[in-house]
Amino acid sequence: MLRWVPGHEGVHGNEEADKAAKKAAEGRQNNSLQELLPRYLRGGTLPLSISALKQDHHQRSHTRWKQIWRRSPHYERMNRLDSSLLDQSFVELTSSFAKCLTGILIGLRMGHIALNKHLHRLGKSPIMFCLHCPRIIEMVHHFLLDCCQYCVEHHILSIALGRQAMSIQYLLTCEEATPHLIRFINSTKHLAPIFSEVCLSKPKPHER
Repeated sequence: MLRWVPGHEGVHGNEEADKAAKKAAEGRQNNSLQELLPRYLRGGTLPLSISALKQDHHQRSHTRWKQIWRRSPHYERMNRLDSSLLDQSFVELTSSFAKCLTGILIGLRMGHIALNKHLHRLGKSPIMFCLHCPRIIEMVHHFLLDCCQYCVEHHILSIALGRQAMSIQYLLTCEEATPHLIRFINSTKHLAPIFSEVCLSKPKPHER
């Protein structure tokens, strides 16, 4: 059997506080006289909470950040690839990755990596086309999904990931895909002149 017992009943200080609270709730006419208030409350407003100020600053900064990001020339492409980018999704994904792998993922996402389309734009390649697929521009989508030179590697990736192996978004944003993506990149050796062998995790202190 349960019985409700008023918490303030019989405690003089608590009962007086209850009465004062109820009286104050009736309207401003029952407010305490300023000279009876503690000095830090006499200004008419309660002191601002530091945590509330920090939260407000964070929200304003995040809103401003989103506005700036939406005006970026990279916004449409990156938002299609990873719509939660501003919620630290990429930071969380790569927090345990080796720097080399993080750099490769950034390059693949941006299209700024050692493939002929990007190299040609930089004046580092005479052509933008794939050397193995006539008249096909060598870009990230082609390298990861279509290039005839890497049919075996694509097949192995498909066995590991199923239909998801044909999704650029899945390959570049999902942690489960990353080990298989690394094996694909390493086995093709296409980026080896720049990145050598790509490792998944950061080296341990004694390995550096």
